[in-house]
Amino acid sequence: MAEGLIHQVEEDQRQMEHLGAKYFHELLSRSFIQPSSNNASRIVMHDLINDLAQVVMGEVCFSLEDDKRENNKQCIIFERMRHFSFNRSKYDIFKKFEVFNKVEHLRSFITLPIQVDKRCYLSPKVFHDLLLKLRQLRVLSLSGYEISELPDWIVPCLYNLQVLILCNCKYLTKLPMNIGNLINLRHLNISGSLQLKEMPPRVGDLTNLQTLSKFIVGKEKRSGIKELKNLLNLGGNSKFQGYTMFEDSDDLRNESNELEVFKLLQPHESLRKLVIGCYNGPMFPSWIGDPSFSKMVHLSPKKCKNCSWLPPLGRLLFLKELDIEGMDEIENVGDEFYGEIVNPFPSLESLNFGNMPQWKDWFTLETLQIKECDELGSGLENLEGLLHLSLHDCGGVVSLEEQTLPCNLQSLTVNGCSILEKLPNALGRLTSLTDMRIEDCPKLVSFAETSFQPTLRDVVVKNCETLKSLPDGMMMINSCALESLEIEGCPSLNGFPKGELPTTLKILKIKNCKILSNNTCGLGWLSVWECSSLRTIPRGHFPSTLKQLCIWNCKRLESIPETRLQNFTSLRLLGLNNCTDVVSLSESSLATNLKFLMISDCENIKRPLSEWVLHTLTSLDALLIEGPFPDVVFEGN
Repeated sequence: MAEGLIHQVEEDQRQMEHLGAKYFHELLSRSFIQPSSNNASRIVMHDLINDLAQVVMGEVCFSLEDDKRENNKQCIIFERMRHFSFNRSKYDIFKKFEVFNKVEHLRSFITLPIQVDKRCYLSPKVFHDLLLKLRQLRVLSLSGYEISELPDWIVPCLYNLQVLILCNCKYLTKLPMNIGNLINLRHLNISGSLQLKEMPPRVGDLTNLQTLSKFIVGKEKRSGIKELKNLLNLGGNSKFQGYTMFEDSDDLRNESNELEVFKLLQPHESLRKLVIGCYNGPMFPSWIGDPSFSKMVHLSPKKCKNCSWLPPLGRLLFLKELDIEGMDEIENVGDEFYGEIVNPFPSLESLNFGNMPQWKDWFTLETLQIKECDELGSGLENLEGLLHLSLHDCGGVVSLEEQTLPCNLQSLTVNGCSILEKLPNALGRLTSLTDMRIEDCPKLVSFAETSFQPTLRDVVVKNCETLKSLPDGMMMINSCALESLEIEGCPSLNGFPKGELPTTLKILKIKNCKILSNNTCGLGWLSVWECSSLRTIPRGHFPSTLKQLCIWNCKRLESIPETRLQNFTSLRLLGLNNCTDVVSLSESSLATNLKFLMISDCENIKRPLSEWVLHTLTSLDALLIEGPFPDVVFEGN
């Protein structure tokens, strides 16, 4: 968005954020970026992919890293640079940024990291002498700095600003009084700004605002909340948070006051997404569930611990996603929830219940996610319309009963069921099942004999430490439709069942396992991670259809097989990372049509670079060699 690369067509009414999210998830699906193993809400990029991205971006992006701080003047700063990020330090003075005096067309100015781990200070001179010049800025992040205010005089210089991030600025007490002049602003994040006591006037003039992390109701200017009615686009994109309802002063926080304030917070009827968090009132105001909110598609009440019943949400005719969590007092969901209408929730597609220890009842829908509900009984078999089922962190579930799963189920996710030991034979009777994910089930030993449905196209099995075997049905080469198979963190798994993988298989990912397929005909993408027992890949294991091959952290792998990869005209990307026992790359290991070759931390490769026959790779666009190569001679042409 900052670079103007997201183009909307007239017939597509989706907002730029929605289109950008689509592009983002496309990159995620292709493993260019990946969820962090430490925090699923964060995204990481492998060093090799990061290096490749830097090669592609060239002069446009620049990141000021720790090892460059002491020698900024030697940093090559390009006048064409558009995006700048830097590591935040305890004292950031103007000298750190003075090399940017000639960069007047910057689009992004972003502090890293986003999380706060120490006190950081920013010199006021940065505002006066640098930010005043950046009139093309679209994204400004000053997160984590102990600034007390954003001065009024800076607003005219930020006319084009679309994103302003001031999260975790713990000593921020004031936003610009003229912030309403930032008419292009789409996202304002002030979460974690604990000293901010009220919103400035004219917030309602920010008519393009999509997300507002919180709206603060001050003691003296409670009427300011009426400006929310002017923000017709607030929460308009379901990919963004929308806004947290309110945050009032501590001495106002009692059940009666919170209910009265909540009544005053009735937003405009064009609202599409509403998130309610940590509301302590005894009930919800009458406007929640009012059918006049005809555009609302997402509603999420969370941690409203004093409410003993839910509002009549069934009257929201276009509601698609309902996320209910942390409602400690809810025991029964009765007619009041449905709104006493003939056809409640006519558009509902997804329902998520989480952390509701007293809850007992539910109703029929297409998508159901159950989290942390250990005592919830059976009854799923009665949900005949259910298409998508997710069970998360249900630690009391030992097994799924034979009668539990609805017959029309299309996707099944079982995650974090720590004592789950077996999957039911009923899986084999789910003739519509196409997607199955089994993750973090350390006690799962095996699949049922008939648990692999031929209709399955996408299967993921992760972190099932005691799993010893996969279902036989996946090796039925003529009757299986499997297209993508990902197996990770299953060290007890000794191999595939007898037979051959289906020719329909396009993507195979293996990480931290001992297995490798005997037949991968038709495969387009093969990724092998952390397979410590893998020493060699015998001749014939690579199909001619292979487009991408990545082998990472297989420290006992000794060589790329002599399979004449140069004859594989489809291969475009070859990546080797931390394969420390690989000693050579021969002519037969490199396909002539390679576009990307990435070799990292393979320190025992001994051949001179001149013998890698790189001159035969006439289609090569990017070559990345990273890490120590003490015995490689870098010479010649």
